[in-house]
Amino acid sequence: MAQDVAAVAAVAAVANERLAGRRIAAIWCSDEASAVRAAETVAARTGGQVTSRVGLRQADAGPPTESEEQVLERHREVFEEIADQYRGETVLVVGHATALRVVVPSLVGVSATAGDFVVELRGDADGWTLAP
Repeated sequence: MAQDVAAVAAVAAVANERLAGRRIAAIWCSDEASAVRAAETVAARTGGQVTSRVGLRQADAGPPTESEEQVLERHREVFEEIADQYRGETVLVVGHATALRVVVPSLVGVSATAGDFVVELRGDADGWTLAP
């Protein structure tokens, strides 16, 4: 539990720093407790509204297990829903490191480093890009 609280605090701190001064249209997250806590912590500072989605959950390791392709597809569906709903706006998506290490490279063609807590993506009609 202490490790979970520390991880939530670390993600929230990095997100708050990276997003300082920017208008956050919404904050989406996994419906798992740690992601919701991180999203709510950032929302308290940014004023963004939190929306949780099952599709942003960590990979399902229970029987039957989920394939990497299934994890990717359900995340991609949520990312596309967000992009359609918030064109041109900034939306924070709070996910889980393992799942996002599969999703981010598939969306932008490059992988995030293992220590990245916050990765900024931009979506448009041509697809997704990693923000500088």
